[in-house]
Amino acid sequence: MSKLLMYKDIQKTKRQENVCHFYLFGAKTLLLVSLLFTFLLSVNAKAESITHAQAQGQTKSQAQAQIQTPKWQLLLQAPEQMLWLGQASEWLLISSNQPESNNAFSGKLSFPKNKDFSFETGAAITVNYNGAAAAAYPLRITPKSSGNLTLPSISLTLANSTVKTAPMPITVAQAKQSKHMQLSVEHSAKEIYLGQSVRLNIRWQLSYPVNALQAVQFYIPEFYHPDISVVMPWNQVNSSDNNAIGLPISGKRIIGKWQALADNKVQIDAQVLIKPTKAGQYHFAAPHLQVNVNQNKLAKKRKRFAGAQYPAYFNNNFFESKPGSYGETPTYVREQTRGNAFTLTVKSLPTPAPDNFTGIIGKPDINASASPTTLNQGEPLQYSLTLVHPDLETIDTRDLSQVASFNRSFDIPSPPSPATYQAGVKTIHQSIFPRRADIEAIPEYAISYFDPITGLYRELDIAAIAIEVNENVQFNFSQGQSSDALNIKNRLTKDDSGIWAHYWNEQLFATTNPTFFSLNKAQIMWLTVSLILTIPPLIVVFLLAKPLFERRQQALMQQPYFRLKTQLNAQHEPLSALSNYAQQRLNIAPSQFNALQVKQAILALAKNGNNSSAAKLDILALQLFDWINRYQTQYSSQKASVPEPKAVNVSELISLIAQLEQQLPQFNITSSAKVNSSNTLLSTLLMIGLLFLPVDNVVAEQTSLAQPSISEQIQQLQQAHQHALQLSIDSPQKASVAHSKIAQQLTEFVGNKHLNQATLMYNIASSWHHAGQYGDSILWFRRAENSEMQNSAVKNNAVSEQIAHNLQQTRNKRLDDLPDFFAPTWLIQLQKIAGNPLWQGISLLCYLWFLYLLVQRVKRDNAGKGFYHSAALLTVCLISQVLYFSYQPLRSDGVITRTEVVSRKGPGLIFSPAFTTPLNQGTEVILKQRQGNWSQVQLSDFSTVWLPSKAISWVNDLNHASK
Repeated sequence: MSKLLMYKDIQKTKRQENVCHFYLFGAKTLLLVSLLFTFLLSVNAKAESITHAQAQGQTKSQAQAQIQTPKWQLLLQAPEQMLWLGQASEWLLISSNQPESNNAFSGKLSFPKNKDFSFETGAAITVNYNGAAAAAYPLRITPKSSGNLTLPSISLTLANSTVKTAPMPITVAQAKQSKHMQLSVEHSAKEIYLGQSVRLNIRWQLSYPVNALQAVQFYIPEFYHPDISVVMPWNQVNSSDNNAIGLPISGKRIIGKWQALADNKVQIDAQVLIKPTKAGQYHFAAPHLQVNVNQNKLAKKRKRFAGAQYPAYFNNNFFESKPGSYGETPTYVREQTRGNAFTLTVKSLPTPAPDNFTGIIGKPDINASASPTTLNQGEPLQYSLTLVHPDLETIDTRDLSQVASFNRSFDIPSPPSPATYQAGVKTIHQSIFPRRADIEAIPEYAISYFDPITGLYRELDIAAIAIEVNENVQFNFSQGQSSDALNIKNRLTKDDSGIWAHYWNEQLFATTNPTFFSLNKAQIMWLTVSLILTIPPLIVVFLLAKPLFERRQQALMQQPYFRLKTQLNAQHEPLSALSNYAQQRLNIAPSQFNALQVKQAILALAKNGNNSSAAKLDILALQLFDWINRYQTQYSSQKASVPEPKAVNVSELISLIAQLEQQLPQFNITSSAKVNSSNTLLSTLLMIGLLFLPVDNVVAEQTSLAQPSISEQIQQLQQAHQHALQLSIDSPQKASVAHSKIAQQLTEFVGNKHLNQATLMYNIASSWHHAGQYGDSILWFRRAENSEMQNSAVKNNAVSEQIAHNLQQTRNKRLDDLPDFFAPTWLIQLQKIAGNPLWQGISLLCYLWFLYLLVQRVKRDNAGKGFYHSAALLTVCLISQVLYFSYQPLRSDGVITRTEVVSRKGPGLIFSPAFTTPLNQGTEVILKQRQGNWSQVQLSDFSTVWLPSKAISWVNDLNHASK
């Protein structure tokens, strides 16, 4: 029993232990689950907090974004005053917070088509809206209907976005048509050219008291057109005038002038100018006028109007829009009156317009003046222009700073002062400053205007004004002192720049050919080769040419007709020469010579001839008889001092004898009259020998032929030239003037037979070069070149080389970048290579080598490759030398001697310029054709243009050389 109990206790104890273990395990499990659940809850809470924070951040950023980019709004700001039918009112369309764009004012307004309103817009402006800048578009809205209306939506497009205004209800009242006011607007012209202006005479007549009118609104359609500019007239009413009164006309204060009429009526006149900026046809609606009429003042006793209470530049009752003061509550009636519609036609101008065209239509009257005319270099000078023209207020003159002739001589730092008007004359003042002391005149320049009568552009020349500019005292480097210890060594190098000096002594007076040894080495070499190759045939031709020519001349002199003709052309006594002819051909002795004997001798010959020659001889006999009698009568009348009969023509006698010779038998020369040819050949040989004699003595004798007076004048000019060269060190401007005068004085000797013309022209050209007139310098160097080539008998190689050198140096000074020769560049280079002494020596060696190989070939009767190679090389050398000695590029016919010459594409100002810049002095041309006052010329770059003939000086035109 005890064991059983013990067993039961043990089992009970085990069950209790199991229960304890179970509870312990459950507690542990529950603890772990709770810990895991707590961990999960914490993780979830953290995730929710993060998500909530992110959501709050997004909301905050969105809110900030909404604050930074407010909504784009379009607001329409209405005027304060009442809206009236037919009266334009000023509105403002404000674009607030508009999207960003490259141009804030580039928005495009769109207006709906509406029968009740018309819309006009102006240029966009910037306004302050709610403390921020906003774009605003001024609008002018005119009601076409009255009553309660709805203003439609207006849209604005900017940066591919569009916003609209909301429709706006408005009330439009209708003014009463007035019977006590009339409005008229008269125009000075109905058809004009672009650039002209039209005067508007605005007239307002009223029978109301002036002080009873308020809120006056003039509507002139011309004022609001975008292509019309409004200008006040120069003679507008002075605001201080007793009859002046201010008028609110289309948003502007216009000063008008009132005058009292009969029956207490008042007339107010105002004047403005309008100038269209585009061509076309303009249709303007009828102008109208609306006013508020104070009925209370109409009821009072009316007084005669004596003028406004305040000056015209203050607001009067016309500008008031609210009821009056002093507690008065007036009754207003809105009244209106209208004028007539108007159509203006604006014609366009021909294109292209000249460069110096400033828009003047019709010929102006322009005069220039300057003060002072004597001043120092750099001091101001007032240049004034007075203009008389129908459109004084709107015409402009040329900007002097754009005129090249002014820019070169004057500084123009500021624009002209505002124009002044007096008695219909416009005056413009411009301050200019002379740059140099050699300026002798304010230059002449031209202004183009359009002639509406002929439809052409014409030029008006503004005359030059003589001034005297004194040179300021400046530092002279030649007066400076240098240290004796300063030792400067200079390497001597030949300088090809600059020009050679003048010729004053024997070279200027030399008129004979220089010696053989004055030729350069290349010329001597080729002359020697030419003589070796051609001397035998030349000797034969030369020896035989003169004897044959003299024999021919002497044979002809034996002919009676040839001798008669020669004597008559030499102005011998006609009857004496005719007597010798009659003795040889008609067998009439000189003692028996008279008109009757000549007639009978010819008639006797006629009887022996055939019928046709007999008739002609009869006629010739009568004509010669008549001629001899007339000549004798004229000779006797001259001695008796009686009136001369009809003059006798010697050419008539020659013609009669020529006809007679055709009818007479041929005259035979006797053998005794033949020339002894041996004497002629001997004289020819003597002449050949004289060619090789020195010519120094001949030159000296020829020099002595010059007149002493010419030598003295040349010596004086030489001294003046030396003085000018010395003057250029201290005063280059005055030296330039002195060289110009020397060139002009040297020009007076052109054509003098005692002076070498080529050398004289060389001196003239060099003087112009020293004066800085490179156009005239190139002209005279070209003339010297032509004179040297045409007069080969007096050619001086030293002068020729220096002419070419100085001409090239002067060409380098000109402004226009053009080739120096009228030929392709490659051809000019090839000619220079062919003229090189080295190449000429190679050519001579090739010739000798070819002759050597030719002799070898004849001896051996075969030809190797060297023979053909030498033949080919010799051919190249011969072609190059033929090119060098025979080819000469075209030379210029004329030179531009004026500055800033505009070349055109045709003969007239109507044609557009050929180049973007004008041509300058020194540019050489070749004449193609002339047409009126224009010349078609070719430039050295082979372009063809038209130039004014007066701008070109021609190389061969020496008749105007001194001008």
